Amino acid sequence: MNLQACVWTRDGTLNSAILEELSKCPQLDSLEINGKHTYSFDPLLLLNFHRLRRLQVIMPSGEVIKVVPSLLIGSSNTLESLSLICRVSLQNSVSVT
Repeated sequence: MNLQACVWTRDGTLNSAILEELSKCPQLDSLEINGKHTYSFDPLLLLNFHRLRRLQVIMPSGEVIKVVPSLLIGSSNTLESLSLICRVSLQNSVSVT
């Protein structure tokens, strides 16, 4: 599959099976998702994306925010852009070393 970018922002429609398949796309380097995972997907599946250059997460749940530091470490060689669009401050929620 030659998919290079995916935008999946409709609340509640992204699921674990879709994330698993997207993570297998060797050309995928841009991902934009709705981060409200409740009843939809396992946030740990985001750790399967190692080649992303761009990641945008809209309205991430607390559980999605918790995987961000590990995601950053796993994508440190490729990630150029990270956007987290939130309603509340992330202060004290994420620490990256």
